[in-house]
Amino acid sequence: MAIPRAPILIVVLALSLLGNVFLGGLYYLKAADADLYREAATGREEERDFLMRLIPGLGPSVSKAQLAAEIRSRYSREQVNVLDTEVQWRLFHFWFGAAGKLVDVRWGS
Repeated sequence: MAIPRAPILIVVLALSLLGNVFLGGLYYLKAADADLYREAATGREEERDFLMRLIPGLGPSVSKAQLAAEIRSRYSREQVNVLDTEVQWRLFHFWFGAAGKLVDVRWGS
């Protein structure tokens, strides 16, 4: 008795197509993640480059107003928050001591 091959071939073909669709979806998601990571890395590089250009002007004697003015001169459309003890820009926090001197720079939310 011969086994009918048509139903078996249809099942194999259907499973093959489903597998290809699934793997194609995974490939698309990995490519989308890679694009997001690339964009995030580019953003971090831009912020790093900004700080590297800003470092010669930074010193313990820089004031909050001077720092905020320097950031606003380069990024006029972005918000710079000047608080009692810190200046916030993007995810950077520039901390100032009681004497008004720059004591720390941190990155984070």
